[in-house]
Amino acid sequence: MNHPFSSSGATRRRLVVATAWLPLVGCALAPERPVAPARHDFGPAAPLPATAAMLPAPVAIGTVVAPDWLDSHALAYRLLWDTPGRLRTYAGTSWAAAPSALLAERLRERTATRGGSARVHAAEGAAPVAVLRVDLAEFAQWFDAPDQARAVVRVRASLLSALTRVPIAQQAFSSERPCATPDAPGAVSALIVASQQVVDDLLDWTAKTLARG
Repeated sequence: MNHPFSSSGATRRRLVVATAWLPLVGCALAPERPVAPARHDFGPAAPLPATAAMLPAPVAIGTVVAPDWLDSHALAYRLLWDTPGRLRTYAGTSWAAAPSALLAERLRERTATRGGSARVHAAEGAAPVAVLRVDLAEFAQWFDAPDQARAVVRVRASLLSALTRVPIAQQAFSSERPCATPDAPGAVSALIVASQQVVDDLLDWTAKTLARG
């Protein structure tokens, strides 16, 4: 004769096993949570170099102008061995604003650090003696090989008289930095460093040009 509790005990065990499988089945059937896209800005500015030239007079920073193909939030790269003129973009990683806007903001921050911040109207502060116009020519990661990439930032700068808007001087600047990794995170890090270098070189040139009168 079977034990009176043997049947009910087996039933309970089957229920426990079935219940244990429910969370696993639920996980398998539930849709995967979408991964949030990564958005980057330039982060905190690097410390001012000891050799940085201070601006001898207030300078106004205008809008950094970018061509249509660079005027977006996309993180761009080029494959130099496969149609280098084609600008490709990463999926899932982008800038928090267009690179031209991020560059303009870093220029304003750095100008203030160097003692050259200015207001457009004299009533709001020191009137600028010059206006700095910047045209962004390149802002992308370049792949020389599948496992070798570099960040390239190129700009053209024009220093204009604040009164007449006549050009005082013009200069092209560029910076290249190797990417620690040939991917989107490597591109972001290297482009930030290259941008900082361009900004510092540009403001050194501005300071020296104004100092010459």
